Amino acid sequence: MHLGTFMVVSAIVLVVYSGGQAAEASFEPQAAGPPPLSRAQESQTTVGEPNGVLTLRDALALALLRNPDLGVFPYTLREADARLLQAGLRPNPQLEFEVEDVGGRRERGGFEMAQTTVSVGQSLELGGKRAKRNRVAAHDKEMLQWDYQSARLDTVRQVARAFAAVLAAQERRALTDRLLELSRQAQAAVAQRVKAGKDSPVEELRADVALAESRIERQKAERALTTARYNLAVTWGGRAPAFEKAEGDFYGTAAPRSPARMSAAISRNPDVARWRTEEQQRRAALQLEKARGVPDVTVGAGLRRYEETDDQALVFGLALPLPLFDRNQG
Repeated sequence: MHLGTFMVVSAIVLVVYSGGQAAEASFEPQAAGPPPLSRAQESQTTVGEPNGVLTLRDALALALLRNPDLGVFPYTLREADARLLQAGLRPNPQLEFEVEDVGGRRERGGFEMAQTTVSVGQSLELGGKRAKRNRVAAHDKEMLQWDYQSARLDTVRQVARAFAAVLAAQERRALTDRLLELSRQAQAAVAQRVKAGKDSPVEELRADVALAESRIERQKAERALTTARYNLAVTWGGRAPAFEKAEGDFYGTAAPRSPARMSAAISRNPDVARWRTEEQQRRAALQLEKARGVPDVTVGAGLRRYEETDDQALVFGLALPLPLFDRNQG
């Protein structure tokens, strides 16, 4: 084959590939509604167990940074980024090599009369498939970001409940401590009165029973506090709580919000705000399925060599599926 012929073939292949690139307008995904993950959220920084006094603010910050359920979202979003990148890729070109008129009888038994063809084909996606795939992938990523914001709120709610449970368990233990001390004082006073002959021994027996019940209640309160502390530590992925105590106003109450503030808070809730994105995602998925019913065109070009005359010629091809049976109508 001559050098000029190869240059012509290369130019044809370049035109074919460029045509595939220009067949569709590129789709640039819009910025997602919910805020993206920050670097602090993407990397689960190793932080030791909190010591000393633990406030609700500290517990929330630690849980939002190290909660195991939140820790999977950076990887899930990276996966969505990869799917978004993959959705924008064009089909690969196809290289074909074909030899005809060989293995026959007489003069066509060898390669003397053969025709050798080398060609490159490129599938051109029609109907805006690539742009619509991009749009679906972009909305999928945005949905994941809304899922992350919803999971953050769930974590905040979980931490708040667990922290309140610790405060309640601490208060219960403090009450049982005081009750146990009062029971001890009462038992000692009754014992002295019985010893002095002022009370019946039955009264001392009753005081002993009351003291034993107080000890049992103290043990129950201690076990309940231990359980509540472990439940709180679980929210940030801790195994054993190391903080001394939780600090907060257990008996304090917050003022109720006004209806306007409640309505604004509801509209900003990720479980509500995501519906617009989900509607767009489903519409985009429907448009993509409709576009898949449009058949794609495959164009090709190549070079054919005739062994009989030692000559070459260009070949061109066009393939178009006939949508007779499968039009993606399902």
